[in-house]
Amino acid sequence: MSVAKVIEITASSPTSFAEAAKAGIAKASETVHGIKGAWVSEESLVVENDQVTEFRDSRRSDPRLRRGRSLKASPPAPQRPVRKAGPSALQQTR
Repeated sequence: MSVAKVIEITASSPTSFAEAAKAGIAKASETVHGIKGAWVSEESLVVENDQVTEFRDSRRSDPRLRRGRSLKASPPAPQRPVRKAGPSALQQTR
């Protein structure tokens, strides 16, 4: 079975989409480790006075999950005792 965690990275640059993508991946890599690739989910421009002033880039990435740590299940919660109100009462658990 494969499991992927997908994050979205949005960044901007006054120069190009490529620079926006590089800046976004660099910033995300400060806290998210194992980014091996990304795909474009959206690109947009900011236009002021008929001139492009900003390139915006949104990418999705699937950082690699570490085996045995990131997906480790938490231990089961302890069972609470069953309370009985009488011989014919239903068992109640919380």
